[in-house]
Amino acid sequence: MEILVWLALPAALLIYLIVVVFFPGFDFPQSRLALMGQGHSPAPALPFRQDIQFQVEGATLYGWFYQASAESAPCIVMATGLGGTREMGLEALAIQFREHGYHCLTFDYRHFGASEGQPRNLVWPRLQLEDLRGALQWAGSRSEIESAFIWGASAGGSYGIILAAEQDRFPLWPLIQGVVCQVPALDTKSELKGMIRRNGLPRFLRLIMHAQRDRGRGRLGLSPHYIPMVASGKGFAMLQGPGAEEGYASLASGRFENRICARSMLMPPPPQALSLAGKVHCPVLIQLASHDGLISPEGHQEVAKKLASCEIKVYEGGHFDLYLPPLSNRVVADQLDFFARCLNPKG
Repeated sequence: MEILVWLALPAALLIYLIVVVFFPGFDFPQSRLALMGQGHSPAPALPFRQDIQFQVEGATLYGWFYQASAESAPCIVMATGLGGTREMGLEALAIQFREHGYHCLTFDYRHFGASEGQPRNLVWPRLQLEDLRGALQWAGSRSEIESAFIWGASAGGSYGIILAAEQDRFPLWPLIQGVVCQVPALDTKSELKGMIRRNGLPRFLRLIMHAQRDRGRGRLGLSPHYIPMVASGKGFAMLQGPGAEEGYASLASGRFENRICARSMLMPPPPQALSLAGKVHCPVLIQLASHDGLISPEGHQEVAKKLASCEIKVYEGGHFDLYLPPLSNRVVADQLDFFARCLNPKG
């Protein structure tokens, strides 16, 4: 009897995987995989914006370099959040930074926007960190860039801390003067617990099932399986919570691909900011929303304690309020003040 039980378990698992990977009925309608953005489109051309590209692990990444009027200035390298591209509100920030004397670099991660990478819309933190290392190496090759700041938001909010901890390993990078973490996800375990708490265990398990379907199809060379990237209310998505869909719509312009490879859920997480914070020597600014329903507040204080220099600012509002006026005016003003103090700490 015991032998039959042990034989039945692998058989049941095999049947489950065959059903999940091959059977129809798991796909979402196209109407759920797109939304209409309400944000401002980037300008067709700007006299100070250059189209740039660089290679990372054989893939070509595309970006924009906003050149300040000064011959030599620091450059702010911007890292977007989950599924974000350089066209989602970053140009307005880049222009503001440029007006205050900073160069700015925005780019699309592999698998997103104009950059190469198949399948499309795959979030893989290891690759995104490599892409950011490539961006810093590109910045280090430019004579007009004297140093760098890393600006990271939401799911990419920990990337600046991770890379600043690696400064000594990459002599070709410009000196990282400071890191901005806007509504950042800093603790993977806390984020998973928060996801289950917000959406419930059944929906979390459903997400895992879709991820297994996509991963299995990828290993067999089949077409990717997509799920909605964001959803508000009771909708099902990778990022599900209050204001998520409306927030992305406010940043995107035109038709936005609200889809993500479901296997993104199973990709190994980035290195933990908490374990690397002690190796960061530059100042860090962490900006949080008082009513953030998408990012777990746990872990921020612990990371801050390990950083050599860190300040935390909390703003009254939700996750996406920090991206949009009027609150974004205060958020950006605090970032500009932080940049200035990093460059002139005794000023």
